[in-house]
Amino acid sequence: MTAGFLIAAPASGSGKSMITTGLMAVFAEEIKVQGFKVGPDFIDPMYHRAASGRPSYNLDPWMLTPAQNWQTYNGYAQLADLCITEGVMGLFDATGADPLENSTAGIAPACPAAPLP
Repeated sequence: MTAGFLIAAPASGSGKSMITTGLMAVFAEEIKVQGFKVGPDFIDPMYHRAASGRPSYNLDPWMLTPAQNWQTYNGYAQLADLCITEGVMGLFDATGADPLENSTAGIAPACPAAPLP
């Protein structure tokens, strides 16, 4: 199983992108780092690619099923030494009444690579 962790914060504007990209750049000097971004985002994955030298992939609980997110994460995790996932907005910011629905906290069980629940 590939090691991995998720960067989250209590709110948007907390520095997640800066911390994530910086860690990717530092680790990528020595090992293969695979980046992921929670949510439908195309800007942060470009920063991830610049820092790690590898494409970064979206894990989107709103547009993809849990199985599709799991397959994306685990498929690319096998090709790396370390996975770093950047959350979206605040940890529990969600689109519904359930704070785990479509939030960073809700996608966290897919990181690190593990059997599909």
